[in-house]
Amino acid sequence: MATLWYIVKGIGKRVVAGRLYATYFAREDNELGSETRVLTTEASVPRSPTRSRLRSLDIFRGFCIALMIFVNSGGGGYRIFSHAVWNGITVADVVFPWFAFAMGEALVLSLNARLRTSLPRLSALGQIARRALVMSLIGICLSSVDVSWSNVRLPGVLQRLAAMYFIVGAFECAFMRTSQNITPGRSLFRDIAAGWQQWLATILLVTIHVCITLTVAAPGCPRGYLGPGGLHRTALGDFSLQNCTGGIAGYIDRMILGSSHLYQAGSFRKIYKTMEPYDPEGLLGILSGVLLVQAGAHATRIMLVYNHARARIMRWVFWSIVFGAAGGALCLFSKNGGPIPLNKNLWSVSYCLVTAAMAFFIQAVLYFVVDLKTKWGGRPLYYAGQNALFLYIGSILLKKHFPLYWHIVAPTHAQLLATHAAAMLMWLAVGVALYKKRIFITL
Repeated sequence: MATLWYIVKGIGKRVVAGRLYATYFAREDNELGSETRVLTTEASVPRSPTRSRLRSLDIFRGFCIALMIFVNSGGGGYRIFSHAVWNGITVADVVFPWFAFAMGEALVLSLNARLRTSLPRLSALGQIARRALVMSLIGICLSSVDVSWSNVRLPGVLQRLAAMYFIVGAFECAFMRTSQNITPGRSLFRDIAAGWQQWLATILLVTIHVCITLTVAAPGCPRGYLGPGGLHRTALGDFSLQNCTGGIAGYIDRMILGSSHLYQAGSFRKIYKTMEPYDPEGLLGILSGVLLVQAGAHATRIMLVYNHARARIMRWVFWSIVFGAAGGALCLFSKNGGPIPLNKNLWSVSYCLVTAAMAFFIQAVLYFVVDLKTKWGGRPLYYAGQNALFLYIGSILLKKHFPLYWHIVAPTHAQLLATHAAAMLMWLAVGVALYKKRIFITL
């Protein structure tokens, strides 16, 4: 890491030259006003709480929720806006992990401010647990619309977010350092020093996920099976895979939660003629999903422990390269290859690493354009990002009622694109209206 850092820095100095650095990276954090917080040597002194936001974070979250609404509406009927059948990745597959990444960013940003005001860590953990519980209950209630309670889907998007939020929040409450001695000079590993304990706990969970996935075999299934079951066959071709959908991950969900409480749809069921239900937001994927939330938390730690814009941006880009290379190596930079293919249904480690790499890079670009250079205010995504959870819940609950739901007998892509984009824009308008009225609905 140190060698790579000095290579990048040396190339930058000689090729880009000092004038370009002075033009784009001269401003320090204090030029961002109240939009960000910078830790100083006085950070351990209790102070009154202040409400400050990282504007690029709200824009990132608003972009995720807008894309999520568009995809859930149908995405114009285009394949790229539909989830991958099994292995692989599409635009629809990156929205959820990006939102989890943004949730990790916001978690550390708010928790750091509260702990610095002498809030007891147990009290902070209690607040996190309460929010996670409420989020889970909301998700279960959304799943119970139009179905009986005996068949309600227990896993879900909000339930997965709540579980990952609680785990990472517990790590932060236990290990977060509320004071960083920022002194003149540079430190290559200050961000790692500030969060190595959290990363150690996260890597432990990811290791448990990988070991269970690759070494524990579901009854009647091959060890380490990661396929959709049904008509799918392994290289050996001598296994009956009808009950092996999702391998051990699917078996754990069916045994603990029950088949009637899992997701009953999925395009892979039609293609591979599978009989067993499989839920892409199941229990085992929570362990690998923690990696995404922790990556978002690390992105905020970089902002808190470095007070120079160049240091922040270069580290976000650096970690983007590291995560992307690691994820690509696990899947051999292919759709179905490698020991751990890219798979959103399983939330494979390679999938989490690759989507986290994308999120790191997007955060670096948004910070540069929005917070540093102030070239774009992020409207209307900035408004939607401050009520992202409300807009998501509203769009799911009122999907066939508000703002519009048109039934077209033989729709074309143009008609579907117009209606689905209109639905997304109308929900963004709701976000603008809430912001103008100074209404912020949070848990």
